[in-house]
Amino acid sequence: WYQNPLFDRYWHHYRETLGWFQRHKQVLYELEHGVERSCERDGACERRTGSKRWQGRYDESRKRRRSVAEPPSPPCGDEEDYSDDQRGPEEELEMEVTEEMIAFFAQSERHRRELRAARESRDNEDKAREESSTTLSGPRPDDGPMSAGQRLSRRTAEMKSLYGKSAAMIHGMETAMQLSCDRFRDTKQPKHWPNIPLKL
Repeated sequence: WYQNPLFDRYWHHYRETLGWFQRHKQVLYELEHGVERSCERDGACERRTGSKRWQGRYDESRKRRRSVAEPPSPPCGDEEDYSDDQRGPEEELEMEVTEEMIAFFAQSERHRRELRAARESRDNEDKAREESSTTLSGPRPDDGPMSAGQRLSRRTAEMKSLYGKSAAMIHGMETAMQLSCDRFRDTKQPKHWPNIPLKL
């Protein structure tokens, strides 16, 4: 089933992703062994296996996430070369706050408050409208399920209030578009995009 031509685009993307992963793995391998060769040439650092270096990088990433692992020792060379990579969390989080940024945050907060107030007033109006539409004896009889004719007349009235004189034309365009979409779906019967893992 997975060799069906419908899935060609998916498999093309899958192959591209695997190719990128292999290239990334190759570059990482070359970097690790390049550092090892330069260490052997210079004699400036102790000999380590590739897994220990990888474990050091893993510990460094865990330290950033959990702040519990110890930082790895520099692979080779001087301490100054390694100091750029070994910054503390305070240095990484420094950010310059300008007046424009403060003004932007203040404007965003004002806008958020205005939207919240408008939403609350709309909700209050809707509640008041619902309360006024119901009588003491209960909901009006026309609040129940509607027939197709009632729905059509309500939709037509809604279109007239929204679009005025052009309501019939716009309603016809919407109906034609919906019908063409339904016809396409019925004739082509498109399948959902497959959810296939990268490792089969």
